[in-house]
Amino acid sequence: NNRDTLYVSDSFHNQIYRLYIDPILNESRIDQTNFDLINAGGLKLNTAGTDYLSGANLIYYYADEIYTWNDGRKSIIVLADNLSKIREFPSKYFQDRIVADFAINPIDSRLYILFTDFTILKVDALFQTTADLIYPRNVLREGEVPRRILFSQNDSNLYYIITSYNVYKYLLVADQDDYIGAYRWSNVYNVNLSGTDNEIFDAKILPESEDRDSVFLYDKNTTFNGLDRVLRFNESNELVSNLHN
Repeated sequence: NNRDTLYVSDSFHNQIYRLYIDPILNESRIDQTNFDLINAGGLKLNTAGTDYLSGANLIYYYADEIYTWNDGRKSIIVLADNLSKIREFPSKYFQDRIVADFAINPIDSRLYILFTDFTILKVDALFQTTADLIYPRNVLREGEVPRRILFSQNDSNLYYIITSYNVYKYLLVADQDDYIGAYRWSNVYNVNLSGTDNEIFDAKILPESEDRDSVFLYDKNTTFNGLDRVLRFNESNELVSNLHN
């Protein structure tokens, strides 16, 4: 929650955990004797008879609320910061599509749900309006899998779709070509994301500048004998620029 609380989705135990982080906790103090510095609380959610709550990465915090994907009920469930249930969003689109990720655009306060078929379902964060399906220009290479949807931290209506092999940049605007550009890995020394040995598994944007987005990628080696890496690049939030640095 950008302060002192961490929320963790535990799909094995059907739980969302709320962890209170000691503000003076540091790496040198983390060992088996002082885990009591972190306290846990949890809420067991109704998963309609299944043992699966969500992928541990499908959880999102916005405006003092926690959004999580419930695979058993095929719905987005919103919890208060104290883990009490607030509201739920089912949709016919969840029946034949697989949810890859979701995020809220701070400009229009709408929830954007990215599916693995590269479509995006848009609905207001309170779930009071009709949901619309949008189709960003699909420029994926064969075999790419959508991993994340990230909105710019600079109120610019820019968003990024992170796949297993690349980063794609779009402008959220009606009646215009939404695609801006893709990352060119040929410019990056010793980073190979074109085969099956290395894949992007996660991504985040750090809000540290009004002029650019600081994007972090978790590059995982899938052969288990190579190096996992965190890659960082800075992307200008000018609306018509391509990713290049």
